[in-house]
Amino acid sequence: MLEYCPRVQFGKTHATVSRMNTKEMTEQQALLTVRGLTCERGGNELFAGMTFSVNSGDLVQIEGSNGSGKSTLLRCLCGFYKDWEGEINWYIDHHPLYIGHKAGVSADLSIEENLAYLLALHEVPQLPQLIEGVVADAGLLVHLNRAVRELSEGQRKKVNLCRLGLLPSQIWLLDEPFSSLDGVAVDWLMSMIEEHRANGGSVVYTSHQAIKLDQKHVRLADFVSETIGACTP
Repeated sequence: MLEYCPRVQFGKTHATVSRMNTKEMTEQQALLTVRGLTCERGGNELFAGMTFSVNSGDLVQIEGSNGSGKSTLLRCLCGFYKDWEGEINWYIDHHPLYIGHKAGVSADLSIEENLAYLLALHEVPQLPQLIEGVVADAGLLVHLNRAVRELSEGQRKKVNLCRLGLLPSQIWLLDEPFSSLDGVAVDWLMSMIEEHRANGGSVVYTSHQAIKLDQKHVRLADFVSETIGACTP
């Protein structure tokens, strides 16, 4: 949970990542608001003046070319990247669930051991039937006790994505979640996303693939230099 409000020095101003209470969330109907976000990497400006919001049930795709700052934006949103100014305000009870583009699992552990460790890390009760159910939905139950190093790249990606069914969070931040997945796995992930949205959750993700779902778009090209773009449906 976001138990603190970090203040990040950026030039002559300060930026804030904050957690708001449930009453404010209900009144504003927004789970996340971003205002005037400007970000630098290696002394170069990636985007400037970015403003958008994420409401309950939204699916938001971050669009941009390679190196434009898509992954960096996600890391700004969850507090992992610090060279930015502006406002990032969360109206949620739990920290957003972030999944990077790398596998994010231990190659030496089995699927079951990886997910059991994940639950222990987040202090979630370790129910064997919960893990088995999520792994079965991913089509990996037959590999439950195999070391992750013995799996294909797509299978390792699915192990990492299994955390979506195990850890509670109102917003998912997903970096290239569809990469390395075959058609069946893409359908599996899309069904999880749609179920999450139907339950009031939201998803912000990056992808170079065309996903046929009702969604909004944040185009990084709209926020280059002094150009101020908008979040469009």
